[in-house]
Amino acid sequence: YEMVMQIGYPIKCKLRDEKLIFEVHDISYDYNKSFNPTSKKNEIEKRFEYLAFKISDLCFCFNNYDKERIIEILKEFNTDSYDNFNKIITIPFGITHNKTDYVGVNLNSRNVMFLGNMYHTPNTIALKDIYNKIIPKIKEQNSSITFLIVGDTPDFLINECQDKQINFLGKVENLETVFKETILAIAPIFYGSGIKVKILEYCQAGMPILCSSQSLRGIINSVEDKLDFEIEDNIDNYGDRILEILNHPQRLLEMSRNTKEYIKKQSWSNIINLFNSAISSCKTQNNFQVSETDTTSLKQLNPY
Repeated sequence: YEMVMQIGYPIKCKLRDEKLIFEVHDISYDYNKSFNPTSKKNEIEKRFEYLAFKISDLCFCFNNYDKERIIEILKEFNTDSYDNFNKIITIPFGITHNKTDYVGVNLNSRNVMFLGNMYHTPNTIALKDIYNKIIPKIKEQNSSITFLIVGDTPDFLINECQDKQINFLGKVENLETVFKETILAIAPIFYGSGIKVKILEYCQAGMPILCSSQSLRGIINSVEDKLDFEIEDNIDNYGDRILEILNHPQRLLEMSRNTKEYIKKQSWSNIINLFNSAISSCKTQNNFQVSETDTTSLKQLNPY
C-alpha cells in the first residue's frame, strides 16, 4: 500500500485520466498481525491499506481469501456509503511457461528441499521449524535424509541452524540442478498472507509436495482446483509425514505427474488475457481525496 499511496496517488492527482491499479500481493494488515498480533501499528496500517484500496481504480489479488479480506476492510471503514466491490478482481498468480523444465521425482534421492528467501519472515520461521521440530523427529528413525535449503540466507540463521542434515545452498540460478537431486519439496508455512510462489516453482519441476493449507492459497481457490498435494497443518507432524511419504514411491510418482496439470492452467500465457480484459474494462475514478492528515501520518509511519 505504501507505493500506491505515496507514488500512485500523487501521480493520479496530476493525471486524472490514468488508471491506478493496485496489485495486492498480500494483505499487509493480515501479514503483520500474524507475526505481531498485539502491535498498535497494525490498526494504523489497516487504515492506510483501506485508503490504498479506496483510491485505486482496480485491485488485483491472487486468491479469494484476500479478495474477501479487502471487502471486509473496505466495509469496516466505510459502512455508510457505496463501494465498488466489482473493482476487486481475483486472478491467479502465474509462472512463466518452461521457466523450469519438468524433471520429476528422483526416487533414489534422500534430499528434501525447501525453497525461499530466508530473509522473508515466514521462511525464516519455517527454517527454524525444520531445524527445531522436523529434523529431531527425522533423526530418530533415519539419518540419511538431508534438507536442501535453497535461497538467500542470513549468516546468523546459518549459524543458528547448523546440522549435518541441513545443506545451505544459497541462491541457485538454475533450480533444475537441485530439483534433479530431490525426492520431496516442502512448504511448512503458517504465517503471512498472499500467495507462495515456491509452490509454483515446485509444480513446474514436477516435485511431490508436502505443505500447509496456507501455502496453497491462490493455488487452490475452489474444490474444482484441488490437485494432488500432501497437506499438513501441524508442524509437529512433519517429521513423521516426511518419513511416511518417502516410504511410498508410487505416491511420490503420482503427485509428481499431477503437478503438470496445474501448471498448464497457471501459466502466464493462459492468464494474461484475464489481466488485459480487466484493465481495459475498468473505469477511472476521480472523486476520492486523501486528507493532508493521512498523507503526513503515512510518511511518518512508513517513508517509502
